This record gives sequence, C-alpha cells and structure tokens, in this order.
Amino acid sequence: SAVSLPATWIGWNLAPILRFLGQDEAVVVLTEEWMQAAVWSFLPYMWFTALRHFLAAVGRAKVVTFIAIGAVGVNFAANYVLVFGEFGFPRLGIAGSGYASSIVCWVVFAATLAYGCLAPGLKSYRVLAAPWFDGGLCRQMIKLGFPIAGLSAAETTLFVAVSLVMGIIGPVALAANQVAYSFWNVIFVLPYAIGQAVAIRVAQGVGLGSRAAVR
Repeated sequence: SAVSLPATWIGWNLAPILRFLGQDEAVVVLTEEWMQAAVWSFLPYMWFTALRHFLAAVGRAKVVTFIAIGAVGVNFAANYVLVFGEFGFPRLGIAGSGYASSIVCWVVFAATLAYGCLAPGLKSYRVLAAPWFDGGLCRQMIKLGFPIAGLSAAETTLFVAVSLVMGIIGPVALAANQVAYSFWNVIFVLPYAIGQAVAIRVAQGVGLGSRAAVR
C-alpha cells in the first residue's frame, strides 16, 4: 500500500519526466491521458499480486489462472464500452483504455480476495485478520526477497531504457519495440511460470525441513 503512493504520484506526473527524457510530444500527450486514468490500478494490482502469490504458495494456482482468463473478457468489454462510448457511456478514447485497466485490476483483486477468504481450506489462513503492518515480518520478507527484487528491478530498468531510446528515435520505432516486446513476453511467461513453480516446491521442502523434498 505504501509503495503505491509514490508510484501513483509519479504516474500522474509522468509527462514532464518524459519530456525531459526527449520523448515525442504526441506520445507524451497520449501517455499522460492514458496514465492519469490508469494510475488507479496500481494499488489493487499490488494487492492482487500479493494474493496471487499466496494462492500459488498454497497450491491454488489454477484459481488465479481462471481469474486471469476472466479478466481478459472484462478487459475487452471495458475497453470496448469506454473507448468507443457504447451503451450510453461517453466516448473517452485512450483515457477509456486507462480506466478499463483500473476497473480490471479492482475486479481481479476483489475476485482473488473473495476466494482467499471464503474458499474451503483457506479460511484458517485468515487473510484479512493479519495485522496491516508487522515490522519484524516486513524486515524478514525484505531480506528474503531482496535478491529477486533486485533482479526484477534490473530487468525492468533495462526494458524501460530501451523503450525510452526507441521513443527518442520516434513514435514508429517505439511502436515497433512494443510489438516486439509483446511477442517476447508471451515466450518469457513459460520459463517464468516453471521457475515460479520450482521456487514454491523448494520453499515448501525447506519449510518441511526435508532435503528430499527440496531436491
């Protein structure tokens, strides 16, 4: 929750940063319009991410998959209605796509939270009963997660830097880079999913104190 505050502020005020970094003005205007509608997705997406990893860790990853598939349909419908102004809604254009992203994030968070709280076998975890802030637990989580967080930050920084360079070259190069990134992302999720599954299995083995389970 705390991390979402500076992220939301930066997203809302992203246009001056992009101009400083030499991005095309037309791209900056469109980005600002979309981002100021999409910033409301940051907080629910972070909550959803935490719940998603929780469900994966307790062996309920299939549920997350079903929720994600359902989110695709919600995203399509929300974009269609808000971008083009269907069914009596105003035609919002690119801002409508940003609002659609925010809506989808709140929907998937609500669905994941409901399952985590109400599903048989999960009520004992008392998802909403945990304290909102536990200093000792946070320090332990930061220590444990710092290596993978650093790796993820380095990867993200690299791809953002490439996008900024493409944006300096021009809108066409930036669009082409995004298309290439989308194709790469489809391929990347396969080894990423396998890595997540292995990490969970190893962690469960460590928790059991079983070297055989870890292997």
